[in-house]
Order: sequence, then C-alpha cells, then structure tokens
Amino acid sequence: MSYPMDEVDAGRLKFGQPARVTVDSHPGQHFPGQVTRIASYVLDVETQNRTVEIEVELEPPVPGLLPGTSTDVEVILDAHDDVLRVPTAAVLAGDHVLVVEDGRLVDRKIRPGLRNWDFVEVLSGLAAGDRAVTSLDRPEVKAGARVEIRPAASAAPR
Repeated sequence: MSYPMDEVDAGRLKFGQPARVTVDSHPGQHFPGQVTRIASYVLDVETQNRTVEIEVELEPPVPGLLPGTSTDVEVILDAHDDVLRVPTAAVLAGDHVLVVEDGRLVDRKIRPGLRNWDFVEVLSGLAAGDRAVTSLDRPEVKAGARVEIRPAASAAPR
C-alpha cells in the first residue's frame, strides 16, 4: 500500500519502521505494518502539500482486504510508555485544554510531547486526575463556564 507522508517528516522515515494502519471497512481496529519503501523524491501535488510516498506492508496481511480499500497510515516515529496523555480532541489551538476546576471550566496551557490522531502526551500543564473537556463543539463550552459532572448513566438526554 502506498501513502503520501508530509515532507516535513521525510528525514525521520526509515525502512522497517513500525506503522499502524486503520482501514475504513474495519472501524475501530488498527493493524500493524512496516515501512518497506521510501521514495527518493518529493511530490508536489496540487490537492496536497509536498509529500514523500512510502509503502507499508501489513504484518500479517488482513484477510479480505481488497486493493484500493481506503486506509490511513501512521508511521511510529517514536513512542513513550507510562505518560500522562489526553485525547487529541481535548487540545485547543495553541496547546490549550479546558479542565474542570471547582465547578468551572479553566483554560490551561499545556506543553505537548508526542502526538497522533488519538492522543497528545502532556509534559506539563496538567496532572493525573485532571478532567479535560473533549466536547468542545458548543459555544457555551468555554473558560469560566459553570459545569456539573454527572455519572455517565445519568448524562443521557431525558
């Protein structure tokens, strides 16, 4: 499978690097892979930024995966274990996170570490147990807003 990678990461790509592949036809699943080819040139495609094409081989192959199936690949450039992290959806522009503190939402600046589509490592600005807001799509969700935390079962609409 061929994938375009942002040219910014080209210098960090290596043969044999682990990759994580998601397949649209297998929602919620991730498949391990390995980088098997890195192009020796940069593509300048109008609909994308400048990219380097790589190929990733799934290990083991996914049964029933048809050629041309929609997939996304994430090359593992580095990994840290046992770190504080928040869902990527909780991080606002400028690396800010809204947290619940004394019944109100408080804006906290974080110093991020590694990040991917799912999580952002937090090097500073949050502590274990801080409650970060991930539902940021409503205008009333902003610093200073009063909040009430309810158990998940009672949070459903009535």
